Amino acid sequence: VRIVISFEDSLHHNYHYDSFGLNEFMMPSSEWRSIEYIFPIPEIKSGNDILKIYLWNPEKSTINIDDLGLQFFRYR
Repeated sequence: VRIVISFEDSLHHNYHYDSFGLNEFMMPSSEWRSIEYIFPIPEIKSGNDILKIYLWNPEKSTINIDDLGLQFFRYR
């Protein structure tokens, strides 16, 4: 299972892709874990660009996620 972030232009051409694997953090017990990851964000080419953030789970694994949050910061 991966968290994916991608940026596409208005013609749906992907110009940035990054992903973060969650499998190493998944535990068989019922304990919750906090995970934090910082994705680098590229220079946005246009105000019409599309940001996509999603879970990719090609194995159809069962996963429980609670209190998912996103924060955006601008570093200069």
